Amino acid sequence: MSYEHHYTPPQDQERDDLPLGWHNFEVVAAFNTSLTGEPLETVEGVPFVKLRCLPDGFNAPVTYSLFLEAKNARKLDAFLWATGLGDHGEPVDWKPQTLEGLKFSGKVAKNSYQGATFDKIVRLQPVVEKGNLPTIGDDLGPENKADNLPF
Repeated sequence: MSYEHHYTPPQDQERDDLPLGWHNFEVVAAFNTSLTGEPLETVEGVPFVKLRCLPDGFNAPVTYSLFLEAKNARKLDAFLWATGLGDHGEPVDWKPQTLEGLKFSGKVAKNSYQGATFDKIVRLQPVVEKGNLPTIGDDLGPENKADNLPF
């Protein structure tokens, strides 16, 4: 069978590189199942929630994951703190869909994995006015500053 390829990617799916540093984000999608309805899990069996976060002024989201295991509890705590979901020291009941619409500020860095380079949110804080966003060197948040907490 012969086929002549003519596909051109739609323009609205392309985006300029997101500059390094702090940006305000909104969670536009959150899910814990695949398109086939299977629970999202790492190869080690760790469940996770995948988030699509749209940065202010850009038309394509940054994707990252919240891993639901004890060793990543601080990352989930930082996300809850930055989005204002729940009170400090109190249990929080949530489903992935309840995360949609939440806003936070995140520090973006470039990351490489298996030859691919992509934007990665490495620090979080509550949303701040655009003119008051921290500079690239500022590290804010309740996490240990020695940690580079990727989501």
